[in-house]
Amino acid sequence: MPDHSLPHVVQERLKHRGFVAITKDGKDRLRKLVTMTDAGRELATALAPAVVGISKEMPAHSHPVERDQFLCLMRRAVEAANQ
Repeated sequence: MPDHSLPHVVQERLKHRGFVAITKDGKDRLRKLVTMTDAGRELATALAPAVVGISKEMPAHSHPVERDQFLCLMRRAVEAANQ
């Protein structure tokens, strides 16, 4: 039975566009390993400034702690992509 869940659909789109590589885990047949490609890292790096800009324009009703958490997660994702 095909997997039509949102994460699967997103992974397949990213794979099709060359931003990630998806392989089977040799130890767990139910698990897939998703690895960012060089093209994916380049895209993440290029998008980071826009993400920060958008996050600064988040609605005023957003709590400052939530905005800070969001920015922290985005920075971690970009840093991980650059490694």
